[in-house]
Amino acid sequence: MNESRIFKKFLLVIMLVLGTLFGHLILTAKIKVLNKQAEILNARLARTQDELDAKIVLLQKLSSEERIVKIARQKLGLVRASKPFEKIYVNENKIKRLEKLVKAKYE
Repeated sequence: MNESRIFKKFLLVIMLVLGTLFGHLILTAKIKVLNKQAEILNARLARTQDELDAKIVLLQKLSSEERIVKIARQKLGLVRASKPFEKIYVNENKIKRLEKLVKAKYE
């Protein structure tokens, strides 16, 4: 009877050790898979960031003042103003009266 009890305890300990070992192996494998996925995603993120940076640089080139002025002169025939434009000040009440007049005329 005593040997049977010792054998059962030994068997229980072996099962616990094997269960823990099996769990450890499964988790280790899962960690390796997740680390590989993280590595792939980080590489993809780096490529996407590089593409974004390249597009930002292109946008900055295309929207540069020098380029816009060049196109405006060559293709559109525009010239740069030699002096600043005059500012015109209009009373807000006059603007509201004009808006009412236009609305009344087109209603």
